[in-house]
Amino acid sequence: MNGEQISLVGEIRLLGLTIDRKLTFIPHVAKACKKATNIYKGLARAAKATWGLSPEVVRTIYITVIEPTVLYASCAWAPATGKLGVRKMLDAVQRSVALKACRAHRTVSLHSALILSRLLPLDIRVREAAWLYEVKRGKDLGDTFVDRELERPVYFGDLLHPARVPEIGYESVENLDSQTVDRLAVVGPQIYTDGSRIEGKVGAALTEWRDGEETWCSTLRLDPFCTVFQAEMVALQRAIRRVKNGREGLVNIFSDSKSSLEVLTGLKTYHPLAQEARRDISEIVAEGRAVRLFWVRAHAGIAGNERADELARRAALTKKTAADYDRFPLSYAKKVIRAASLEEWQQRYAEGSTGDITKCFFPRVEKAYRVLGDTEMTSHMAQTFTGHGGFAQYLFRFKLRDSPHCACDPVKIQDVLHVLEDCDMFFRERAALEAEIGVAVSRRHFPEILDDARKKKKFFKYCTVNGIGTSSKKSALQLKDHDWDSCILIYSVGNTDTPAPLAPRRWGCGYCIRMHFLGSTGSCGTCYTLIWDSCDHGWETRTSSPGLAYSVDLDRPFGWDLRTKSGLMQTSPVLGIVFENRTSRVLECLIVTG
Repeated sequence: MNGEQISLVGEIRLLGLTIDRKLTFIPHVAKACKKATNIYKGLARAAKATWGLSPEVVRTIYITVIEPTVLYASCAWAPATGKLGVRKMLDAVQRSVALKACRAHRTVSLHSALILSRLLPLDIRVREAAWLYEVKRGKDLGDTFVDRELERPVYFGDLLHPARVPEIGYESVENLDSQTVDRLAVVGPQIYTDGSRIEGKVGAALTEWRDGEETWCSTLRLDPFCTVFQAEMVALQRAIRRVKNGREGLVNIFSDSKSSLEVLTGLKTYHPLAQEARRDISEIVAEGRAVRLFWVRAHAGIAGNERADELARRAALTKKTAADYDRFPLSYAKKVIRAASLEEWQQRYAEGSTGDITKCFFPRVEKAYRVLGDTEMTSHMAQTFTGHGGFAQYLFRFKLRDSPHCACDPVKIQDVLHVLEDCDMFFRERAALEAEIGVAVSRRHFPEILDDARKKKKFFKYCTVNGIGTSSKKSALQLKDHDWDSCILIYSVGNTDTPAPLAPRRWGCGYCIRMHFLGSTGSCGTCYTLIWDSCDHGWETRTSSPGLAYSVDLDRPFGWDLRTKSGLMQTSPVLGIVFENRTSRVLECLIVTG
């Protein structure tokens, strides 16, 4: 062209959209993900697991900054999300932010992180945005809305010229008594409008009053997907249309919907019903007549307003005629699209091979969103819901523990489900929780517990107070919670060659022995065994590492002895102290190691 050779290039950039030769849009997705990753890096420096930006702030930044960056021009490249490579790029960006938004360990799977952070998978979100764009452009929303259309804003070129629009306003009336009527000079007919939504049905009504008596009324039925705002707007528009078709010089219209009046009288409004009403008002004014708009407080004892409310409810519940207005609002289109997105996410979540622990608590994604919506996500809770935390099984995976087994039983694997359901270290606390909520703490009942606000609050408190999630061990700091003032020192043993049994004294049934192993294991990792004599049934043992504490309920008389794993007390400095709390019938056994 003009002596210049135009060469082909692999990709071009048009209005921020990178278009490659084969229309795969992979280069565009890669650039968008890189930009989002750079934003995340700045965010990551201020959001840590135990300090920094709260999960809700991180989630807000993601929704308002990172997600729009990726979703730009999604209506053009949404089909590319079906490619595995594109989906992996999107997952990598979203997983990093999701982990920060729920304060989980970086080993947590994408499925669990998205559930706990309440974020829709990014590839599904891209298709959702593209679908909504198509609906706004007039594409049918699947088979959901047959022979119906979206309530679209009026094109600005079709608006009335500003010079032809009369000044429209409304007055507020708290109480329509005789003094207010005289003060506002309310003369002529009065039309009251109202809209109602009840039992999933929508209705509207208008009633005309003269000299304190109802002279005419009309009821309207709207399709169930319509909103109360639409019902209020339909009633207002029909009232103004009645004034236009009549011959009255002045008519007063009363509505208890301030939002509808604001839209109707606003300078810049594109609502189709509001524009129809404004055109009618222009014609009324052009004929030398007038219409006055008033806002009245709902349920304030105004007879006309109460009558309109009654008629609107009756129309919603009993009217069986064809709908007087059936354009669906954009909010309902979003609701339908989101329901389809959640169903796709649920199928992917259920069929996924990861997030098994999270599925025990949240088998349904929509319930997880509702349960976690009013819950402040902490590191404790994230580790409880994912199983990635201070549990022996998890730590053993990374060679941070010598064994994945629990201290309460050498043959049981210590994971979060074991700690919550049947670990002896939390027997008393778990029994107290079950008595409070009336439900067994088990994986079968986790969804039921979390679905009830009272049970959920107590369950979260149980997990946090007992350190479940952060560590499977009870901290020595929790010893301050015991009633030590009621305890009597009854026995102590020091670093001796021969362990001294507590033979002179035995206690009867109904006592509980609570063991507190304090201190450190030392270089040799010594384990200590508390042995108690159950008379006819011989000796019973519990072996534990220092730093642990747990309770054992006994139903027979017993005595006790303290030994190391090798049976030699002198392998590590140790002090055993026993207190008897006769008030609570508990033996507090402190085993302090150096």
